[in-house]
Amino acid sequence: MPVLQRLRPGWTATILFCLLFSGPPSFRIRDPEASLDGEIDYVVILRLLVIMGAAFWVLCQWRNRSGEDVGNLPFKLRLPQKLGLLVIACLALSIFSSSAPALSAFKVCEMLVTFSFTTVFVETYGIGECLSKILLACAILCVAIAVCAFVAPDLVVFPSETGADRLRGELIAPTEIVAVFAIILLSVRSKRILGLGYLLLLAFFGTLAAFSLSRTAYLILAVFFGLYLWRLKRKLYTYLATAIALIFILYDMLPSLDAYRNVEGLFTLSDRLGLWAYLADVTLQKSPWIGLGYYSASRIYGREYSEDLGTAHSMFFESFVGGGFLGLVAVVALCLVIGIYAVRLLSYRGNITAFGVAMMLVATLMFGSIGGDFGYGPLGVTFWSLVTIVPLLHENLRIHGRTSRIAGYVVRPVSSA
Repeated sequence: MPVLQRLRPGWTATILFCLLFSGPPSFRIRDPEASLDGEIDYVVILRLLVIMGAAFWVLCQWRNRSGEDVGNLPFKLRLPQKLGLLVIACLALSIFSSSAPALSAFKVCEMLVTFSFTTVFVETYGIGECLSKILLACAILCVAIAVCAFVAPDLVVFPSETGADRLRGELIAPTEIVAVFAIILLSVRSKRILGLGYLLLLAFFGTLAAFSLSRTAYLILAVFFGLYLWRLKRKLYTYLATAIALIFILYDMLPSLDAYRNVEGLFTLSDRLGLWAYLADVTLQKSPWIGLGYYSASRIYGREYSEDLGTAHSMFFESFVGGGFLGLVAVVALCLVIGIYAVRLLSYRGNITAFGVAMMLVATLMFGSIGGDFGYGPLGVTFWSLVTIVPLLHENLRIHGRTSRIAGYVVRPVSSA
């Protein structure tokens, strides 16, 4: 009969996970025309090798599991995962209307591999191992960004609209995303929240998030820590943190953010509202149902609106411009379904993992709504991991109880011999 058996990923799975999560780093600013024209350089070759390696790993795992349970799908596909496949299928239709079909096909295949890899990884090794690997990958990228800030600042430091330096980490990884993900996972998975190691790592990740000058990151962290301190049932922490924040604000001990970021851009989302209106108008005129080519359309028409913005800067508008109404409806349906699951997870007040997973989803959707590619890299791997993790964790907690630790395990058949 089946028993609970804890599995741990080997070096191959761990390295592939970290490589997919990292992107891998581009190390250069690539001319948009090069991607549209299908030009291949060493970074593209590296990404192709990582995708092929991940796809081969998935096929091997699929074959192994199929041999154990002949006649059935080796991995259970829940509603969010089925909607995920629908998203990919809708975006794949846009290849036929794309001005750069090779680029659109590459991005769709990249998303399919990311979806498949994360699904198999979570089903094989469990939720706990997947969250640990996300934290590991974030920590590695944060260290790389910090080192580059001193030895190769051109890779990670870029000017803001006011001319101030931002630690964006653009050519390594988006600093605000990996730092915020690391803070959330570190806080919910640390056994000693007042231990020296936890405090040092929290200070390190927090410093990177602060120097990223990302207003979205600040908002996410404020919401997270507010809810986190409240859920600790130690109101003294909440009151103390609130008092310290008020002291800093009242006595002007924190520098004004408008010295680093344009306050006017806060109301226009750094001109994203104008970009989205322009891209929506173009899509409605040219190809409203299947879009103009996933990822390629935003690079073409986004540059017509502004050379500085370039892409759609939103997973929802990227899906609409690239995949039309079909792609947008599929993405919105997927996000609504996993959002409902996440709300249910918040009802399990005694389980910190459920709270952490729900907050990771909130952070992912907030970052994805204003920028980032949800098909690969830190945002993409986390998003598609959560598509599997959120319903699986809800299912396990509903069956095994509020404080169950079964989320870190998987059920594996054991032979009678």
